[in-house]
Amino acid sequence: MSQPLADTLLELHRDCRRLPVQDFHDWALDLIAKLMPFDSALWGRGVLMGGIPQILSAKLRVLTPEIIQAINEFGHLDTKSREMFMRHGTTFMRDANDPADTPPEFRRLVLDRYLPYDNHNSWRAVVGDRGWRGRSVARTMA
Repeated sequence: MSQPLADTLLELHRDCRRLPVQDFHDWALDLIAKLMPFDSALWGRGVLMGGIPQILSAKLRVLTPEIIQAINEFGHLDTKSREMFMRHGTTFMRDANDPADTPPEFRRLVLDRYLPYDNHNSWRAVVGDRGWRGRSVARTMA
């Protein structure tokens, strides 16, 4: 494990208890952004409903709430998220330009409309131990 990653994990673990719960997501995203720069984020909590991922609540950074509505409405097109949901505790890197990772119709109806930049090459999804815990959308940084 790299030292910057180890230091970030230690700081997350050590300092998270000192914050009010309502401040945790912003603080954690700021800390993670130092290690892995990103343009926007959606830290969500959701479930599979009828085999389709649905976001129940989310902390948004730079994004508008319409992206949650779009993901929930067009989630049936995102076959990769269903697959990821079944693999709890795993981090996935997805290429928005690869139809196997991001179905073109999902990209057109969700990513192209609601991400605040034109070049969204990659986005990451993290699936927690007890269900789908989050999806973050980030552009690959040069």
